[in-house]
Amino acid sequence: MLVGDPRTTRGVGGESLFFTVGAAFESLLAAVAAGETAPATQIELANELHYGLHYDEALAILARVLEDSPEHPGALALRADIFCHQERYDDAAA
Repeated sequence: MLVGDPRTTRGVGGESLFFTVGAAFESLLAAVAAGETAPATQIELANELHYGLHYDEALAILARVLEDSPEHPGALALRADIFCHQERYDDAAA
């Protein structure tokens, strides 16, 4: 998974966005080195993985965050967004 999986998606205004798991992992390491908190780094990694359509991995990370902080707004919002991508609308609404 860390070797690379370049995916191109379209962002706001149609610009190309590139995703690689390796870049997401590098961002995680940089955030940890900069002293970011565990929930923030975990949610950011989950967000990066969601960009690359690695929904199961992102949801697993978010489950861990929500285990420690069940009402964390950032984790809840990202989980709902991923559920929408998966067309799990009832789960997203909850």
